[in-house]
Amino acid sequence: MVAFAELPKGEQGAIKKAFEVLATQNGPDPVVSEVALPHLCRVMNLCVNEEDLYQICISLGRGSSEGGRTPHTSAAPHILPPTEFTFDAIRRVYDTYAPKQSEHVRMYFQLFNLLDVNEIGRISQADLRHCMCSTGDRLTDDEFHHLLYANDLLHKPEITVFEFVRLLLRVPVAHCRPEPIVPAPVAPATTPTIVN
Repeated sequence: MVAFAELPKGEQGAIKKAFEVLATQNGPDPVVSEVALPHLCRVMNLCVNEEDLYQICISLGRGSSEGGRTPHTSAAPHILPPTEFTFDAIRRVYDTYAPKQSEHVRMYFQLFNLLDVNEIGRISQADLRHCMCSTGDRLTDDEFHHLLYANDLLHKPEITVFEFVRLLLRVPVAHCRPEPIVPAPVAPATTPTIVN
């Protein structure tokens, strides 16, 4: 992964434009609030979870002077502290989390290779479900089907490595456990019984 300054000018411009659109203060030092941070991370193609967002707020942001908001406590990690970010801080967010992004991608390729026991470059939906459950995401059947639907994978019997990585980057899952993940067992096909 390259540093922000080494990104192509078009990508830098797109990030700068998104920042300017979301800026809450016009003037010599425009800022965005913590509410805009997840959107800017998506524009920068960064895979961050709530814990990452919290760490970004406390380490790279500056406290908001907006009244009526309570400071963040560790008892509610899903609530981001009131924070403002200058464009320079957003550049530092990219430089800090882009290397972690490539680590996620490498990890997801390794996980896919564990699941692809036949080495055909595709896994079943059952393998994907097993993978997600093994890494800590306990999804109901409805949640899993919605996840597949939202990523245009619902009617695909098999998922390619690139679809797998794209899906996991959109939906961050817990880090892989060191122990190997065994693919889900395949149920034997049964013939339907016709009743007259």
